[in-house]
Amino acid sequence: MKKVMFLFIVLLCSGLVSSQPACVGEGDSYAVVPDHLDCCAGLTGIGCDEPDQFGVCPTNPCADAMYCTYCGNGICGLGENKCNCPDDCLGTPAPEFASLTVLLAALLTTPAIAYIAYKRKH
Repeated sequence: MKKVMFLFIVLLCSGLVSSQPACVGEGDSYAVVPDHLDCCAGLTGIGCDEPDQFGVCPTNPCADAMYCTYCGNGICGLGENKCNCPDDCLGTPAPEFASLTVLLAALLTTPAIAYIAYKRKH
């Protein structure tokens, strides 16, 4: 076992074996710099744009990083949203926006229900 470990360390130090991944996997991101890793086979690099708290996409696209995804397969997957992969995610609201909508609906209907219940008693 010691010989195998020694051989692996020698190969690692010599650069014949790399501890770095050969490509960027699904949902993972990479910085847009020279000599960056490419997305793994079958994945597409998409921008890092995300909807704001109101579900609105930014007007200035994010250009600093990319996500590797299966954008275009009809499924809103890892790293995808309506801003960076509208083909897959256009009909899905941002989670924050959906939560805000549910909260607002609850806040508006609860007093109305309480008022109706009060009026029925009196």
